[in-house]
Amino acid sequence: MSKLIRVSTIAFQGVPTGDNYKERLRDKLAADLELAAQAKPDLVALPETFNMGGFPSQQWPDNADTIPGPLFDCAAELAAKHRMHVCFPILERDGDKLFNTAC
Repeated sequence: MSKLIRVSTIAFQGVPTGDNYKERLRDKLAADLELAAQAKPDLVALPETFNMGGFPSQQWPDNADTIPGPLFDCAAELAAKHRMHVCFPILERDGDKLFNTAC
């Protein structure tokens, strides 16, 4: 039997690189997820590798995140708080390797 679900999407405008980049990105992610949660979605979809918005690939290793990590933990906390799922596609760093990961 089919079940209809409500899906919210986020057109994520990145944050400028520089001081406190990861903290500012986490704050932006939290604000956008809180806004999306107002629609009472079953699923919120973020854009692919939303954490790499707008800077050159040479900077990716320094700005990639881990799972678990600050961005993942933020999304997981808000998903639980609002009883919703989050499609969380990021550039993940695991040791010296980078992965285009969705979880």
